Amino acid sequence: MLLLLLACSANNTGFSATPPPTQGQEGDILMTIDPMEMKITDCVAGEARSGSVHLESVGEGTLTVYSVRLTGDSSIFYFEPLDALEFYPDQGTDITVVATLADDQPQEANLQFRSNDKNNPTLNVPVYAWPVGYTPPADTGTQDTGKDSG
Repeated sequence: MLLLLLACSANNTGFSATPPPTQGQEGDILMTIDPMEMKITDCVAGEARSGSVHLESVGEGTLTVYSVRLTGDSSIFYFEPLDALEFYPDQGTDITVVATLADDQPQEANLQFRSNDKNNPTLNVPVYAWPVGYTPPADTGTQDTGKDSG
């Protein structure tokens, strides 16, 4: 009987005038992409190969990804555009791109993520499609198209 009286007490109703914060509404909103570049290797002309990156919410708030778009040659790269995804902290998804090379030349595109990420509201992730036997140049800080200049 004592428990019943305490539960019904006017001073302790179990309700609060200020609701607790909703998950995803407080703190920094951040995302990670792993890896930070997608390498689709050993491509054979005319055959589809795929690669993936993992997007994850690592901040304290709800990550809203407004869009994910692929920039590049649509005859080589395929990706189903995504709109308005929401992730609570520690949630994520894999993003997959399919590449079908027309010949034995390496190709490049970008996955562009637009979100409410505090530090990177627009993030571009390079996507490379490399033919069988292709060795990428050493990273010199310049972009190599893979084609001879002479």
